[in-house]
Amino acid sequence: MMCHLLPDFEEICKRQVHWNSEIISMAFLRSRIHDVITKLSSETSVEVDLDLGYGLKICKVVTRKEFEEVNKEVFEKCEKLIIQCLQDAKIEAENINDVIIVGGCCNIPRAKNLVTKICNGK
Repeated sequence: MMCHLLPDFEEICKRQVHWNSEIISMAFLRSRIHDVITKLSSETSVEVDLDLGYGLKICKVVTRKEFEEVNKEVFEKCEKLIIQCLQDAKIEAENINDVIIVGGCCNIPRAKNLVTKICNGK
């Protein structure tokens, strides 16, 4: 998401950082992105309005659909990992009674839907 909201993010990270405030700005951006992801768990869109200094300003509305598209590969990897775990454990999804999702991403609707789909609605 950082690269999505700040297209020059990779270039900014590659250059030599001379100012502690640049590091603070990037930490602030990362923190704000975490807030955006949390809000997108219960809302369909979130407004991002940040002034990071050094001419870096972000003013954008991020939608849940956009978030899911940006992270499509991550969700695909998660799906493959869940399926692989079930296969390695020699467990059929039909034999699972309950699924408890925990962790930082447990409230992301796409993640919940992914697990529900794989585990036949559980």
